[in-house]
Amino acid sequence: MTAILKENADAIAAALNGEDFSLAFEAQVSFRPRAEVRDRSQLEVLVVPGKITTERETRTHLRRSLETYVVIQRRLIDEDEDMQELLQLAEEIETFLAGRTVDGRFTCTTTERDQPFAVEHVDQMALFTAVISTTWRVTY
Repeated sequence: MTAILKENADAIAAALNGEDFSLAFEAQVSFRPRAEVRDRSQLEVLVVPGKITTERETRTHLRRSLETYVVIQRRLIDEDEDMQELLQLAEEIETFLAGRTVDGRFTCTTTERDQPFAVEHVDQMALFTAVISTTWRVTY
């Protein structure tokens, strides 16, 4: 894990924690997220560093892109009601991050969710899990 990936994840978590969303949470950086949310009241928002891509733009300049994941998890009690509010939170976070610059040097260029939530987590563990993939351009 390079330092820049950790710095980016810390900056994303701080930005999320400084905003008011429809559900309260404290985002934390995690290098190894696990599906272990114990109770319904525990809403987990994890910022997970991913990969780094480096491209040469000119002879003296490199362009770096960082991939980071925002994972939202909570146990489901009333599946329909819980899913609705958690899907709304995922959309709020995705909208908040899109195009945002954090720590003055990381700019979110892409947000993406392959699927709205992990169906297998709902079926097997009654656990809502949404993963938002983000790509960040590093400005030096």
